[in-house]
Amino acid sequence: MAYFRAAEIMGTQYIIKVIMYCVPIISIICCVPIMSALAQAPHRAPHPGGPLAAQLQGDAVVATVDGEQIMRSEVMGSFTQAATQMPGMSSMDAYRMVLDRLIDSRLIDRQASRDKVRDDPEFAQSLKELERRLAQQFFLNRYLADKVTEATLRASHAAAFPDGKGERKVRARHILVSNEADAKAVIGELRAGGDFAKVAKSKSIDPLAEQGGDLGFFAFKDMVPAFSEAAFAMAKGEVSKLPVKTQFGWHVIKVEDEQSEPAIPFEQARERLEQESGQAAIIALIEELRGKSAIERFNMDGTPLAGEPKREPQQRR
Repeated sequence: MAYFRAAEIMGTQYIIKVIMYCVPIISIICCVPIMSALAQAPHRAPHPGGPLAAQLQGDAVVATVDGEQIMRSEVMGSFTQAATQMPGMSSMDAYRMVLDRLIDSRLIDRQASRDKVRDDPEFAQSLKELERRLAQQFFLNRYLADKVTEATLRASHAAAFPDGKGERKVRARHILVSNEADAKAVIGELRAGGDFAKVAKSKSIDPLAEQGGDLGFFAFKDMVPAFSEAAFAMAKGEVSKLPVKTQFGWHVIKVEDEQSEPAIPFEQARERLEQESGQAAIIALIEELRGKSAIERFNMDGTPLAGEPKREPQQRR
């Protein structure tokens, strides 16, 4: 599971390629009717303690294909996942389907051997690529297991929700003008007792002028940095003492209210925290590995890439 999260971080295309390399074609084809059948099946939860479980002591031959044995241990690796993902089927029904998929896979594999597929140079190259990807998978599984732990997740949750509160938001109005002089004149008018909403309607060039410049509630990340830094530093009811410059012009801001979203319970936030922590861990890893490696990039024809500096490796550990 950790691997698929890591793969997702590295890109959807990466997941697709790994699945296409790792799963036999017959399994992909045959899983479609299975899922369809399961979706229509009556809801019967698997019974881990039922008759099937009583038989699972040790290993045994569960099928043969032209004398080649299929062992129960081979079935169980896929069966456990299938029984979890397909709650509408009984354990025995799921077992029979998984067993049939393994039989189908053996039939295709035996035919591939008869056609000497493994002697094809393209097969050897694909096998080499598969080995490389599996090595990445196993490495990332181990790496993330060390980096994304219960302790790190809880620490991330505490940092995301300090004092048991969620994201802080403010409600503000603003008056947007095209130059600093006009903005200072607006501030002077407001200090003289002018009503902020009325001044916004008459002076602001923002489309929200008709609403008195009301921006509603927003989080820090919702606005450009300069605007948010000013607004979130102000107290409720305060008007900015100096104009705030952004790429849109010059702003005069009034904070009218503030609130904090309720903190999300840890278990509800766990999946998001795992994804964010995994992403951060992999980004940090890649940066570290890039820093240790001599990297050169070239044009598609092999000629030097214009303006491409050569990165010398740092001291390896």
